[in-house]
This record gives sequence, C-alpha cells and structure tokens, in this order.
Amino acid sequence: MKPRVVIILLAIPPILVLAYFLYPQAPTSPATERRALGFIREIRTQNGNLVLMFDDALWLTGREAEDAAIEAGHCSTETRGECTPNDYFIENKNTQTIALELPQATLIFMETYETGEPGDKKENITTNKLVDLINDPSLHWNKLPYWITTRGTRITTIEEQYIP
Repeated sequence: MKPRVVIILLAIPPILVLAYFLYPQAPTSPATERRALGFIREIRTQNGNLVLMFDDALWLTGREAEDAAIEAGHCSTETRGECTPNDYFIENKNTQTIALELPQATLIFMETYETGEPGDKKENITTNKLVDLINDPSLHWNKLPYWITTRGTRITTIEEQYIP
C-alpha cells in the first residue's frame, strides 16, 4: 500500500469522531401520539405510579361491522340486517392488556357520567374518580369502551365512547 493511502485511511476515524462531537445530532422525534379505542380493565398502582391496563378493540360500522358480527357468531348472513341495529360493532378478538402510565394530569371526559341525557355535554372527571369507577366491580364503567390518546406509553386523554 502506498504511504499516502495509509495516511488517509488512518486520518478518517479521528475526523469522524471529531465531526460527531462538533456537529449537533439530529433531534430525536417526540413520542408519536396515538389514539385507540378499547376497554379499561383495571387501574393499579405500580412503583408509586398509576398504571392503566388497556385492552385494544376496533369500532366498526356499516358492512364491515356486519361482517365482524357474523364472524363473531352474533348473527348470520340471513339476519345480516339485524346484526348491528345501531350500525356499529366493537370487535375485540384479543383481550390481552397493555400497561399505560396514567398521570394525575390526564384529561378525562365522560359521556354518560352525571351529564343528564347522553351527548348533552362531556363531564370532566379527575383521575382519582376514574380509578374509583373502573375498579369498583359493582359498577359498569370497566365494561364500556374508551378512546385513549397516548404519547409513547403515557396517557394524555381518555374519552368515554357513548353506546346508543
């Protein structure tokens, strides 16, 4: 190998290291926001933090809802028109839960909690109130679907989905 080539090859690694420290790195992108429908199965305390156990589901309408209802055995192709009387079907094939961090500052909106007629207004409740509602087995709140908005594994917003 010629001496000039060897010198150039030996100079490349230090130049790369120097460039790495001198030039700022591309900023890391913030956690992606995600919105999903599902069921809140329980809320527990883990290492001093609230953790919400969330079971993803799908909100389907129209023909897609009818097909899913038929596949789930709720009706047949002969009774297709009666499969989804309110034109929706919640598909939940996998009931595994994922753990999501539930900060005290989470915005929580209920459609049917002390609001009078459903849809009149959204009632904002505290995180502690949600914990009480979800974890009380005598109540129905852990059987309702919710829209959960997350940034990474942190919940930012919870909205009850009204069921007609």
